[in-house]
Amino acid sequence: MLAKRNRILVAEDDLGLQTVMKRLLHSIDDKIAIDWVSTADQAFVTIEDARLGRPERYDLVIADIHTPGRLTGLQLWFYCHERHPRLNFLITSSMPVEIYLSSFEHHEVVPRYLSKPFCINECVGILRAALQSNSKENEAHHAHPKS
Repeated sequence: MLAKRNRILVAEDDLGLQTVMKRLLHSIDDKIAIDWVSTADQAFVTIEDARLGRPERYDLVIADIHTPGRLTGLQLWFYCHERHPRLNFLITSSMPVEIYLSSFEHHEVVPRYLSKPFCINECVGILRAALQSNSKENEAHHAHPKS
């Protein structure tokens, strides 16, 4: 049986990070498929399109907290957490982690966070953990599907 190809959606308006992020992701899995959008609004549409008709769904969404447009990365996560709770998420920002965590003080679940500017080893570790936790969850779901 062929291993499933990981699909990642990145919502980041800093296109300077695109090459770096793609290289980091491909260092983890050279077959990874990466879709890049520059706003959380575009990510929202892309996620809904994937849910409604495309055969591939995303294994991980990486979203910057602040992108141009109507939605923020946090609003995108809150929406996805409600409608797509199994969708793995990583939020990026340059805000201090304490301020980030204060955004979730009334929530039981907090998405992974990657502080910018990031250290390469830290970034690879967080990305790898996010992808591994997603594949373990999928394995458990396929081993014990809901009735």
